Amino acid sequence: MALLRTENLEVEFIGSGSPVSLLKGINISVPRHSITTIIGESGGGKSTLGRTISALLPPEMNIKEGRVYFDGIPVSYKELEKKRGNGIFYAPQGAASSFDPVKRMKLQLMEKVSSSDAQLMEVMQWLRFKREEIESILNGYPFQLSGGENQRCLLAYAILRQGALTILDEPTAGFDEELQEEVVTLLKFYREERGYTFLIITHSIELARRVSDYIYIIQKGEIVDEGNWEKLVSSPKHPYTEEITRMNY
Repeated sequence: MALLRTENLEVEFIGSGSPVSLLKGINISVPRHSITTIIGESGGGKSTLGRTISALLPPEMNIKEGRVYFDGIPVSYKELEKKRGNGIFYAPQGAASSFDPVKRMKLQLMEKVSSSDAQLMEVMQWLRFKREEIESILNGYPFQLSGGENQRCLLAYAILRQGALTILDEPTAGFDEELQEEVVTLLKFYREERGYTFLIITHSIELARRVSDYIYIIQKGEIVDEGNWEKLVSSPKHPYTEEITRMNY
């Protein structure tokens, strides 16, 4: 049974004029202990989907129709809000704004987690923080850190939170190749050895190819193709699939 499933999910933007469809008939399934990826171009709807599942839509957006199932049970938007945190953890783009600017980083990273200092150290070293700089990072404030350091701290926090479903929105954006490699290894380890379930939202073809058990391709608010990487390369159902998979070669 899938941990999370959507059925004909539609989301619209309600402004001063007529409503605008942002997501159209979205059907995805995220099995337990897997890495499922939503890939698509900017503005295609992938982050809107992540925010819908996490009950983080802004007031001007709402679910028009469709259902979300969690552990096989249909859940309302209000019930998704209650699951946010431990049931569903969403790590957005824009890491710096995710942290409280007046709290030291260690206090925020250890907030609402059951992990030990040793686990925190392990994850941060995995994300290429040098042992000698970790104390300074943890005692600092978000505004004192670079964008990349904040992003790595947010990724560490997402791992430490141990949500039933961990949603990572563009987790490797701006990272160099070496750090991207570390993130790929980290995600695979936590899926295989710790039983994590990840939903990755990205425009990175390379990340999708390297980590995904299953991929959904989204364009203009619609899922236009799906499958594992080999299937998408060998039997693309949509011109956009052929275009983006060819970019990887």
